[in-house]
Amino acid sequence: MKARTAEVPYNNPIPPEVREAVWALVADINRMATSFEVLSPERRVAIGTELGKAVDRLLGLTTSIYDAVATDYQRLRGERPSSEDAAIMDEVIDMARSRAERSGSLHSKIRVLDVGSAYGRDLAYLARFPDVEPLGIDNSPAFVQMLATQAQEGKIPQGSFLRMDMRHMPDFTDGTFDVVRHNATLLHIPILPNGAGADEAVRESFRVLKPGGLLYVSVKAGRGFKLETAHDTSLGRPHQYYTRGLLTDLLNRNGFRILRVLTRRDVRRGLAVRWLIAFAEKPVVPLGISGRYEGALRAEGVAAGNEGCRQVGSGMPNRVTQSCPSRSDNDPVA
Repeated sequence: MKARTAEVPYNNPIPPEVREAVWALVADINRMATSFEVLSPERRVAIGTELGKAVDRLLGLTTSIYDAVATDYQRLRGERPSSEDAAIMDEVIDMARSRAERSGSLHSKIRVLDVGSAYGRDLAYLARFPDVEPLGIDNSPAFVQMLATQAQEGKIPQGSFLRMDMRHMPDFTDGTFDVVRHNATLLHIPILPNGAGADEAVRESFRVLKPGGLLYVSVKAGRGFKLETAHDTSLGRPHQYYTRGLLTDLLNRNGFRILRVLTRRDVRRGLAVRWLIAFAEKPVVPLGISGRYEGALRAEGVAAGNEGCRQVGSGMPNRVTQSCPSRSDNDPVA
């Protein structure tokens, strides 16, 4: 299906001045990032500081956009995850159980950090598992208030959410979680040449994961940091689009071992959206040292050096097959 641009029926439109500010910041960030490599070391320091400030301002505006449309966002996305999203969450939990069983910690609950929980739809789904202890974070005050309402209504556990920036999670000590889940959240932060932006969020995820813990990331397929063009154009949200190579490089350079990368296509209100989905882990030991470690990976269907080339989701609507991860940005995006 060919994607088309369309306005989504949000009852609270974004003020023109907010859109204009977002557009200007996206242009500034791209301009500074493009010029970064040719600058002197002194200028890089100055531009790096400016990049950080621009991203902070942009994320503040993105938060204000979600605050304005939070109720409509919930209405449009529904109270339950799609069958495809539910199946992927089931798979992640099954993988975490298998690892807990091998490590002898199956008696403990699986701690899952859901980054960007919004109004709590997926957090409520994860809370259904008796052996899972989910915790959600979001930076939108409106969404955090909706999470509080969900907790009062018994849909999510009390105390299972916090307001927090995914780039800075000081409330969590190192090695707190078995799973960190970035479901369409990491794409809100640009990849920057000075290691800020998306790298900061990935480094924090690595820090708070236990050794052997799992990372799940879903991002939109494409190229560049720009306003989204496939759907929800009325929001004017900036997205970092990814190729397979860009995503695997981001995770690898921040310490993760890629297990596999999938491609997926959704159709939302008649509009096609392409996704890249990555499963990765925080290694227990350096790769190639422990035969037992490599054997455990093979037990999960992950071949060392060729991380899990397989097809998933066949028979599910709006899904396409996965291909092996590649470190080349010349690869197709989906």
